[in-house]
Amino acid sequence: MPFIGDLLRQNAAKMPDHTAVIGSDASLTYAQLNDESTKLANSLRGLGVGSRDNVALLMKSSAMWLGSWYACQKLGAAAVLLHSRLLPEELARMTKTAGASVLIYSPEYSSKAAYIAEHEAGVRLAIVNGHPEQAGHYELGELIKLGSGTDLSTEYAADSPCTILFTSGTTGVSKAIIRTQKMMSIYADVIVEDGVSTYGREVMLTPAPLYHAAGLCCVVKMVRLAGTLVLEDCFCPGQICRQIDKFSATQIALVPPRSYQRLKASNETEKCDFSSIRLAHITANHASRECMEDILAIFPNASLRLTWGSTEAANVTMSILTREQLHSNEKLFNTVGRVNSVSEIRLLGGDGLEVVDGEVGEAWVKSPLVFKGYINNPAKNAECFRGDWFDTEDLMYRDSDGFYYMVGRKRDMIKTGGENVYAQEVEQVIRSHPAVSDCAVVAVPDAKYDEAVGAAVVLNPGYSLDGNELIEFCKQFLPSYKKPKYLAIMDKLPENSMGKVQKNILVRDYIAQFERISD
Repeated sequence: MPFIGDLLRQNAAKMPDHTAVIGSDASLTYAQLNDESTKLANSLRGLGVGSRDNVALLMKSSAMWLGSWYACQKLGAAAVLLHSRLLPEELARMTKTAGASVLIYSPEYSSKAAYIAEHEAGVRLAIVNGHPEQAGHYELGELIKLGSGTDLSTEYAADSPCTILFTSGTTGVSKAIIRTQKMMSIYADVIVEDGVSTYGREVMLTPAPLYHAAGLCCVVKMVRLAGTLVLEDCFCPGQICRQIDKFSATQIALVPPRSYQRLKASNETEKCDFSSIRLAHITANHASRECMEDILAIFPNASLRLTWGSTEAANVTMSILTREQLHSNEKLFNTVGRVNSVSEIRLLGGDGLEVVDGEVGEAWVKSPLVFKGYINNPAKNAECFRGDWFDTEDLMYRDSDGFYYMVGRKRDMIKTGGENVYAQEVEQVIRSHPAVSDCAVVAVPDAKYDEAVGAAVVLNPGYSLDGNELIEFCKQFLPSYKKPKYLAIMDKLPENSMGKVQKNILVRDYIAQFERISD
């Protein structure tokens, strides 16, 4: 079984002059990326870094991030992916949780790196991708320049840590999980099972942060296909459009999904040729039909790659759907796809038994891609595992054709007047209103119903929306008990660093903004 580092070596041998990565800092062929990562790995080894070490990356999306990540693969060290937007205190906590002894950082994050190095005693080596401002910190470029180009002969087991990721922390403190070498190798095989991607010919563009599971997916997919990865370190519509046109990108991945709508609204799409895009990656459980229609409008030759998963379970479902398939069966605009070739899903009812097709159940997943447990969190591990089965806490149903449909998170279910309301079902309806840019549905405390459906809505520029209009609109698609009884018009929903709505904060800090709009 080839591990991730092996895939890079193979590509360097078979296609040495093929471009591996295009970043704002550099463009590297597979031969160059392989050589630079080997030299960095040898320099790190010379500084005492080995297969038992964890190396934290606090870097912008760049060719140097990629080179540092592959150096870890060659050393057998686990790469710890830090969220660069977080506060120094949180980054120090994450570094400690992951047990990182080495920190590699971009100069933009020097103050955060200094805080980590000062407050986390476990970090014994700090390296900056630029001129060191801190005494004792090494320069990344010099380590690459001085390192030996001799390939390392590191031996490590299939269950050795490859990468340490952190959950998005939408309900509280983010948790650390390990993906092993074997898991990442299987993952690489699974994500190319799309019937569209071609070895050596794909060009993937993404501004998704590489510390995010979506960004890492792009990295792994391109090395598995010997493709070219075009990295953007921020969401800039004009730059993204120009890069698609310039490099004839064949695949694109934007997160969160509404980023595609922001791209369309920028009007930059009218200035460039997007005919090369054949596949648009989308996390289906967070996408509305309007979002998908916008993607199809922007990219005339694209199909949609719909997936559902999590940091803990990677991708569990995946389907490629063409515009013809979607428009001939409009229900598929709501699907998250079919289960992939290595995973199993059980949908369990409140009695712990599997539900029949068409009925909603809680999704439990068994897969070689599922993590083995949160680091230093035995209580949570005991709660979310039942043998080899992992509780995703997502509520879904399956149709007779094997497509899965997510209706919400277990903790987001609203119990109102004795009825269960799935927040995501109501959100999908509200998002389809032309005045609505985004929304979040939560439980609002209510004297009559105990809990009532509350909708926090962000409007599109130039639009207005009142309670009566929203109720009349929802009547067309929802039974009476599912319609919002409270409405809050907001400038912005509270989000974490990955653009995910933090409903706990919405309820905690903004509940007073919800006004009653119906009995």
